[in-house]
Amino acid sequence: MDNSERGEGAAQLSALVNQSAI
Repeated sequence: MDNSERGEGAAQLSALVNQSAI
């Protein structure tokens, strides 16, 4: 897994967490 893939995964996870928090 390279850094670009990791960055995308983190962005998706972060968006998911934000939706759940609302």
